[in-house]
Amino acid sequence: MSEIVAIVALLAVFGFFRWPGRGAPEVGALKRTVRDLQRELEVTQTELDQQRQQVAELAERLDFAERRLVQMQSGKPLPPPSA
Repeated sequence: MSEIVAIVALLAVFGFFRWPGRGAPEVGALKRTVRDLQRELEVTQTELDQQRQQVAELAERLDFAERRLVQMQSGKPLPPPSA
């Protein structure tokens, strides 16, 4: 949540928002912008979680392949995976 507040503050500083009338921000526009930023942050977090899962799965596959190569080269049984 603090990231969203920081982003909104930066957008306000750089003139992203239109300040009608006496300089007061349009509350509806601010709410829409914050909601949009929240949605974008949630989508990004979901994508990051998926990528982390994929990296973990690839690491497991690589570990298995390395253990399999060791087994094939030494003629010994496959060592157990490290915990």
